[in-house]
Amino acid sequence: MSRVAIFVLVSFVLLTASASADVIVVDWANGPGADHTDLFPAIDASSDGDVILVRPGNYFMWNMVVGRSLTIAADGAPVVVNGLLTVRDLAANQSVVLRQLDVRYPGGLEVFDSEGVVVVEECKILGDLFGGTGVGGAVRVESARVVLEGSYVEGSWQYFNAGEPPTPALYAFESSVVVSGSQLVGGGGADTYGPDLPGAPALQAINSDIRVQGSFISGGNGFTESGGAGALLDADSAMWLRDNNIVGGPGAPSGVEFDAAPGAAVNSLTGTPVFVNAASPVREQESWSLQVDGPPGETAWALLGAPAWAPLPSGQGIVTTTALTIVPLGVFDGAGSLSIGATIPTLGFDALAFRIQVFVPLAGAPLTVGEGTNVVFLGPGF
Repeated sequence: MSRVAIFVLVSFVLLTASASADVIVVDWANGPGADHTDLFPAIDASSDGDVILVRPGNYFMWNMVVGRSLTIAADGAPVVVNGLLTVRDLAANQSVVLRQLDVRYPGGLEVFDSEGVVVVEECKILGDLFGGTGVGGAVRVESARVVLEGSYVEGSWQYFNAGEPPTPALYAFESSVVVSGSQLVGGGGADTYGPDLPGAPALQAINSDIRVQGSFISGGNGFTESGGAGALLDADSAMWLRDNNIVGGPGAPSGVEFDAAPGAAVNSLTGTPVFVNAASPVREQESWSLQVDGPPGETAWALLGAPAWAPLPSGQGIVTTTALTIVPLGVFDGAGSLSIGATIPTLGFDALAFRIQVFVPLAGAPLTVGEGTNVVFLGPGF
């Protein structure tokens, strides 16, 4: 079964070569093959559908993606972005993928006014840990759709001696967010030069729909004040949960698990968590591996396509991949593990960026929709 899956995956790559992307290389050291030494000019020079490949280094400036599909992926670690990343005005058929970026002071991620989806995979995003703004969060989502997978997000701490409160890790306003296999930690309220403030919630939702699986959610540390809530929900928000650890932050007293206004809905996602991880980027003639974890003895299938957004009924989750093709991956072993490997053939084009999302049909039970992963295959010269 795995050999069949590999064949179909490779066939998918070859058949979609006509949709291949151009590659822009960013290297702060201006090494061989570099097109730019910082992210901002690379984004400014990009076209819809391009791949921006970022070599290890420290990058500065405010970076904004407006109305275009992009994949911004680290090519080695660490890739440190010292500045704010803003994505806005994506159409429904557009998407932005951020993979393996370390976003630090004085930055964060904000996503505004987008029908398309922004996928954040294996990233570390810290709010301004040396000076909170009291507004928004380390990831701020307003009228948009975001997927957080395998990422660590921490809100800003309070601004020293200025009374600005700490911020949540995730702030969602009139938005839809999926969190999978991630850690969200609210900002702490400690102040060396003044009184402590209460810790921030890890997650704050206003008129939003939040789906969380297999994640650790913790309110911020209030130290001598109260700890932050794990999740703060207004009356018009809904939260769907599966196999998480959600706790209030430490403090005096400790924070509560949920601070939900009357009318807020806290529901359960159906099925068993399914997680997936793939090596990326991968160059032609290199080995590629895909690791999937799920219910033992069951068959894993995968959707292959581009990032998308299609909610399923009730608590079955959200399909975050366009189903250009559906692939049988194989059967989970007794430990709930499934590994697939292949050598990438000669591609004949610069790059292909695509998304894989795993699902497991269970007999007599609702479909279980699992995690996704984003992959970049690179052709000659990269």
